[in-house]
Amino acid sequence: MWRQPHSVLVRDGSLETWLRKAQREQASTNTPESAPKKAALPIRRQDEKIGRNDMVVIKRGEETQTMKWKKAEPMVNGGGWTYVKKAD
Repeated sequence: MWRQPHSVLVRDGSLETWLRKAQREQASTNTPESAPKKAALPIRRQDEKIGRNDMVVIKRGEETQTMKWKKAEPMVNGGGWTYVKKAD
């Protein structure tokens, strides 16, 4: 069966012209926004994570208490207490 050459299917009459135009359009769409992104590095936690049931040491003035974080958190956030460390 006879097939039509590609140049007949292209409006400009030339396959090379069509290819160059397509390459220019593709190059113009390669902006920094559409460029492939590099994998992000994981964020490392600087402070140790405190779980709800972890025992912590908190301090207010000379007074020191050891309790679970879920009880100590409201005291640290609004009661004048400061977090010292995780209890061993």
